[in-house]
Amino acid sequence: MIKQKIVNWEALGFLRFVLACIVSFGHLTFFSVKPAAWTFVAYDLGGKAAVLGFFLVSGYSIAASLESSPVGYFRRRLLRIYPLYITAITAAIIV
Repeated sequence: MIKQKIVNWEALGFLRFVLACIVSFGHLTFFSVKPAAWTFVAYDLGGKAAVLGFFLVSGYSIAASLESSPVGYFRRRLLRIYPLYITAITAAIIV
């Protein structure tokens, strides 16, 4: 009998959001003459570490998704990613 892992997708999604915000806030200081004091928190937390953490969490969630239901995995990923990808390319061409 194979034991199913319980994955807290909400917590993983929130962690990815926080890590992405750390990276984004770290980049804000490059676009401002006098950056806000709160953007320096991103430097204290470490943008490179946040990127690595984001990739680790994403890799774990991809592996967990693939392990839980491998049939049709690539089709699901294609249907999730490509509509947004094609929309972004179309918008970039129009602009």
